[in-house]
Amino acid sequence: MKKRIVSLCLAFALLLCLLPQFPLAVGAVDYSGVCGENLTWSFDPNTRTLTIEGSGAMTDYTGREAPWYRSFRTSIQTVLLPDELTSIGNYAFYECTCLTSVTIPDSVTSIGSFAFCECTDLTSVTIPDSVTSIGSFAFSECRGLTSVTIPDSVTSIGNDAFSSCTGLTSVMIPDGVTSIGEFAFSHCTSLTSVTIPDGVTSIGNYAFYRCTSLTSVTLPDGVTSIGNSVFYNCTSLTSVTIPDSVTSIGNNAFAYCTGLTSVTIPDSVTSIGHSAFFRCAGLTSMTIPDSVTSIGNRAFSYCTSLTSVTIPDGVTSIGNYAFYRCTGLTSVSIPDSVTSIGEFAFSSCTGLTSVAIPEGVTTIGDRAFSTCTGLRTVTLPKTLTELGYDAFRGCSELKTLIVKNSDCLVRESVDYHDDSFEDLDLSAESMGIPSSTVIYGKHDAAREDADQVYTHGDAWYDNDYDDYYSDGDIDWRYVSIDFTNRYAENYAKVHGYSFFPTNAFRDVEEDSYYEIPVAWAVGMGITNGTGGGKFSPNKTCTREQVVTFLWRAYGCQEPETTVIPFTDVPADAYYAKAVLWAVENGITNGKSKTRFGVGDPCTREQVVTFLWRAEGKPGHETAENPFKDVSETSYSYDAILWAVEKGITKGTSKTKFSPAKTCTRGQVVTFLYRDVVGE
Repeated sequence: MKKRIVSLCLAFALLLCLLPQFPLAVGAVDYSGVCGENLTWSFDPNTRTLTIEGSGAMTDYTGREAPWYRSFRTSIQTVLLPDELTSIGNYAFYECTCLTSVTIPDSVTSIGSFAFCECTDLTSVTIPDSVTSIGSFAFSECRGLTSVTIPDSVTSIGNDAFSSCTGLTSVMIPDGVTSIGEFAFSHCTSLTSVTIPDGVTSIGNYAFYRCTSLTSVTLPDGVTSIGNSVFYNCTSLTSVTIPDSVTSIGNNAFAYCTGLTSVTIPDSVTSIGHSAFFRCAGLTSMTIPDSVTSIGNRAFSYCTSLTSVTIPDGVTSIGNYAFYRCTGLTSVSIPDSVTSIGEFAFSSCTGLTSVAIPEGVTTIGDRAFSTCTGLRTVTLPKTLTELGYDAFRGCSELKTLIVKNSDCLVRESVDYHDDSFEDLDLSAESMGIPSSTVIYGKHDAAREDADQVYTHGDAWYDNDYDDYYSDGDIDWRYVSIDFTNRYAENYAKVHGYSFFPTNAFRDVEEDSYYEIPVAWAVGMGITNGTGGGKFSPNKTCTREQVVTFLWRAYGCQEPETTVIPFTDVPADAYYAKAVLWAVENGITNGKSKTRFGVGDPCTREQVVTFLWRAEGKPGHETAENPFKDVSETSYSYDAILWAVEKGITKGTSKTKFSPAKTCTRGQVVTFLYRDVVGE
């Protein structure tokens, strides 16, 4: 029924254009008059023709002031213009909805603003070579216009000149044009292609806004900036070439270009504006050049197909929501130059499993990594001075938090009406980190103060309120919570986290590859070191030590048998049960029926084979063997490929695994940590 009513309305409108129309008002009607200093006009209602005679420029009207507007504008089908006409005035044929065609003489040099605006039946127009400028809104909302030829003489296209010309399928912009105005072709929903000439240096904001059929565009070398929302919601745009001359990409420039799969940003670009690629859901990869120094808020937010991104060394700040809800993002490289990560910057990046926050970052904004449900490990740099509230809320798989600077501020939300602060919740929920997370950091310098933390407000409460906002009937303020007298260990204790010290052994170097694995192994009770405050990370690890580490990592399961088949394994040895458990579970059979090989060094291939068998001999997807020293007939072949695929080890080079090389204690706990924890 609704469609039928719409059809009847359209038919009625068409009928009005076909029938002669006369004013309803009682009284004399002028069918002729003056429309310029040397121009006259006359209207013939029978032929529905408006004739303008004389020479010179037409009067520039304002709005609905043209003499034929109120009486004849919906009756005019044809306009005859004189050969000596020099300009078409502003609003000259505004809303002449039945005008179908017009020939502009060669004498005309300018077409005024709104001259043919909303001439909805105008299907074609020829603009002569004499015209140098097309005014703002000149052909705006000429929905019947399917094609237009802009002559070489035109140097500028005004704002909204062809906006909402929904029937326009293609346009050729001549070489003489140097600027394209704001909204010039916005809402030209049928426009499939456009050629922008080399002479254009500036493209106005929203110039091709919502050109939903536009599939490709090539920007000339002369363009220095891409304005705000220039290609906003060009949903069919699949590729775009940005020339080396461009230095900035404006806010919302390519927002909602859902068909855009790739884009190359040249080295000349220094800034990417707010929401520049917002909701470009088809964008799969992005290389940001080294020249870029800032990434705006929401720049790549909701780019759900984006799997990886490399942020260049020149970037110093990552804006709020910059990669928000990039659910396909699995890895990101943050350069050392970055000093701040904005609010919600990587929030809801559910595919992100790990992130390395470089030294130099001083601020991580509120909820920066919240709801990154795949995130398993985070290392906070020594330079970090402020960690936003709920920075890791909803990171349900976060198991490892490495604290390098224990003096950093943590921002937490409190109800400022609670003057006593006695009921303030500073549990594991305060940072949004799962309570099962392990915090790695140094032993506190003053652990005796641990029980004193939070017993006196002045010891930790910074009275400087900031970031006030109102939430319904409840007023909240964010308060800086200071680590005064509480380092990583105290923080873990107060918040209910597990704490594994990274400075338990004097021979475990800070930032070494085995620093965290050693802390984990000690914290899990897998090893206590070699005595005297040493772990001996470079000491060769023996076979009985490896199976003992593995047995303890798997929960010290009791073996079903107590009969030891090996003569070199004493019944009271610390590793006796571990050896029996390993044999029972097919992890190893010893070196012979009667000898386990106690004291023998364990090789790299033996360690990964033990791990592989303990996991139940899982398969691997790797088809090619990259190592020349690993034979396909070797007992360790599948174990090695599995270990490399899982990230337990990369080998000793790209082509060598060194299977017979002995393993050190530091290497063994690192392999075990990567296997069990998955980091």
